[in-house]
Amino acid sequence: MDDLDAWAEALEGSIASKVLTPFHPGILAGIGHFMHERPAGMAATEVLFGNGRLLISSIRALECRNTNGAAAVFLNNLLRYVADDRIELADSQAILIDRHTRSRFDPGTNEFQFIDLRPYANRDFRDDAASDGQGGWTDQGANDFRNIPTGRQEVAGVPFDIINPAQNGGKGCILLNGEQLRQTTNQVEAIPVHATAKALYFLHTCAYLNGKDPFAFYTIHYGDGRQAVVPVVPNVNISDWWGQSAPSNAFMGLSASNAYANKVYFFAFEWLNPFPDVIIDSIDFSSTGRGPVPVLAAITVLPHERQIQAMKAGDTPPTPWWAVGVFPPSSSPTAAQPATVQETTAPNPFGGNLNVIHIDMPANAPGTFPYAICEAHIERLDGRPPKYLNILFKSDSQGWVDLMIPQTAWKGALSAPLDLSASKGEFVRVRLNLAQDFHLFDNPFELTDLRNEIGFFNGKDIKNGQNRGHVSFDLVDIWYEY
Repeated sequence: MDDLDAWAEALEGSIASKVLTPFHPGILAGIGHFMHERPAGMAATEVLFGNGRLLISSIRALECRNTNGAAAVFLNNLLRYVADDRIELADSQAILIDRHTRSRFDPGTNEFQFIDLRPYANRDFRDDAASDGQGGWTDQGANDFRNIPTGRQEVAGVPFDIINPAQNGGKGCILLNGEQLRQTTNQVEAIPVHATAKALYFLHTCAYLNGKDPFAFYTIHYGDGRQAVVPVVPNVNISDWWGQSAPSNAFMGLSASNAYANKVYFFAFEWLNPFPDVIIDSIDFSSTGRGPVPVLAAITVLPHERQIQAMKAGDTPPTPWWAVGVFPPSSSPTAAQPATVQETTAPNPFGGNLNVIHIDMPANAPGTFPYAICEAHIERLDGRPPKYLNILFKSDSQGWVDLMIPQTAWKGALSAPLDLSASKGEFVRVRLNLAQDFHLFDNPFELTDLRNEIGFFNGKDIKNGQNRGHVSFDLVDIWYEY
């Protein structure tokens, strides 16, 4: 079935919210990479279980079986399959995981820079005497992080440089004051970076986790005077070092044991830089002093040099929007209305205004759909095949648009659904893997044979009769990464 990858009903476009992993011969249906989420696994599988057999399906066909033909066909085929005793089964174990939980970052390169925290480290990972007011760690004696591996350590696909306290005057990390521990400082300022960055990776943790409000901040100082403030939020991008829960937007990364716990944790958090072409001068690390105790072990920079700008609002001369309208052209009163594109400004969360391209996509209609296509400056790749596309945008809409990258002569195209609801009314940067997040239409082609265009379409999947509604979004820039 050619739409067994995304359904148009109100299921966030996905046919399964859970997948089974690892793959094994009992697979009945597999789900590949979707948008910027990385896991792939089995949406339906069958295995031997004792003297019987166990069939597990996470496909959400029951929810739309009366309106979606593919869902109805899948259910029919599944029932017929279960009734067939001639099937040979695989004897294997499967682990149910959240499909939207990645297992690692995908930086797309082995080229990183390490921020030197040695001059700013103020705490040992080890504490020899509990409650003596001297530290290290959280001043709890052997309940510490003394067994942390030091030197270059890879966490969730990203390398970090962990300080060896024995080589740095007994200091291995930066620990700031919190409500239950006030032995250091509330802020460490001006940690030098002096580089552009696609992303920053923070290896951090905290003690005495409580509440839901931000309790620490990374303030990014750019060379042109602007700032970006990155809040540290409980159970979002950090959790307690004893690992009672996994944060939703960070990985349980570097771990070690101590006298009281089998595992204690640092967490790896990725921050995508909204201004990757502007030099970062320095970073401040600060605490409110009224919440958990924040601890920073390492910062890694993903450099910006391997990007080219495909489109940016406010460019001089402006990026041409070569085609904006409805396809196919139609004067029928039932046809979709054409898309519109307008260059304007929007409030910058870091102060002032941002130049944006406001794209308005009216609702899709049977047989016609709105579209907008811009120049992509493909010549800047200089013949190099891109690996990723990243987009900075903001939207209050809850729908999707299709992002399309065509072959030079439109003999084929790559298409990926862009989830506008991921923005939640704020500027977000979404990074898509051209080989994994995009679907191929028509003929295969090399990524060195891209057309000098990037297009947005509202409603390509109209074969099942489901039409997309009106959406709009503010687009700041698009970058190719190679």
